[in-house]
Amino acid sequence: MSRSYLLCIVPLATACASAAMPADGHPASSSDGTLLAFELGTTRFAAGDDIHIDEIRGDDPAFGDGGSYVVRGHYTLASHPNALLAINETNGESTGSQKDVKVDGGTAAFELRCNVVHRGWPHIAFYPASGGTTFGGVHFGHGDSVFRGSTEGAIDWVGQPDPRFRGPAYLVADSPFYGELERRLTEHGVQTAMSFNTAFDTHLPEAVGHTLVIAMVQGRMVLPEAYWPSETQVSLELLQQRMGETSTGVFQRERPDGTKVIVIYGRDKEALERAIRSF
Repeated sequence: MSRSYLLCIVPLATACASAAMPADGHPASSSDGTLLAFELGTTRFAAGDDIHIDEIRGDDPAFGDGGSYVVRGHYTLASHPNALLAINETNGESTGSQKDVKVDGGTAAFELRCNVVHRGWPHIAFYPASGGTTFGGVHFGHGDSVFRGSTEGAIDWVGQPDPRFRGPAYLVADSPFYGELERRLTEHGVQTAMSFNTAFDTHLPEAVGHTLVIAMVQGRMVLPEAYWPSETQVSLELLQQRMGETSTGVFQRERPDGTKVIVIYGRDKEALERAIRSF
């Protein structure tokens, strides 16, 4: 994922000077889309923390599949010295080159960007900088795209069963990524049955009806091409297109046999590590 982040963290006063100005103080680009109406949904933060959305620009007011969005606002982080601030879709899928950014404690502006692949419940949340489960965030959207349920079902705040997974997980990944995936899945309450990067004809059938997670760095497929798209429900053409467009990404699919499939990619080692942390 070697990528240059465009996000700028600036003093709050600069971000609030005009609601029509993005967080870095420069006029919004016409490529950012139109200013969208939005509503806030379920929200929960640790004491002293907050995420305030100033504006959302994009090309789909319904926050649906295929939409691209820019979210600008400011955060206050008091419960941790630093964190990862990320935009994601609960029960959905999104990609983007600027979906997350490391932030320091205090108050500052942010700008996050994402492309919706499968519509879910969009939210912005804080995650531990070293990886782990979110410790607070806010859902947003418009109409039925806004999550308004209890906090126990939102953003995996209290370890409730996550619909992305079914049963134990089978990991297709190289070292050290399978270890990082195991730790991340444990935080989601998911047990890892096994990790492998060989003997696919033996191990892939064991994952049927459970969860199959594939983690890869661009240039190293891990899962051979012969198993795409039958095992992943993702075509190689789409995978290569996405990897050329974004430094990180996640595909979430369900096969006809009930297997939950998750493909996580990064343009380089650091990018994949970041994708796993925010997954």
